Amino acid sequence: MSKLSQEIQGANQNPYEIFQKEHPEVVARFNDLIEARRALKGLDAKAKQLINIAIQSANRNPRGVQMHAMMAKQRVQLVTKLSVK
Repeated sequence: MSKLSQEIQGANQNPYEIFQKEHPEVVARFNDLIEARRALKGLDAKAKQLINIAIQSANRNPRGVQMHAMMAKQRVQLVTKLSVK
């Protein structure tokens, strides 16, 4: 496979999957960090998603920013629906 073909194929891959494949030990510690953040009391789900957006922005991962922004928006919609009832 040519270098250009490898770059094109790499551009279409999920960044997290590449991360898992290339650095499994770091991924394990990263997942520990995510679990610790999830366990934090005092932060609602939307605030946790906003933290994820900041992390993804710092990592320059537009796909991750989009995904977490969508999840934060869904949380706001869910909370709004529940509070109206």
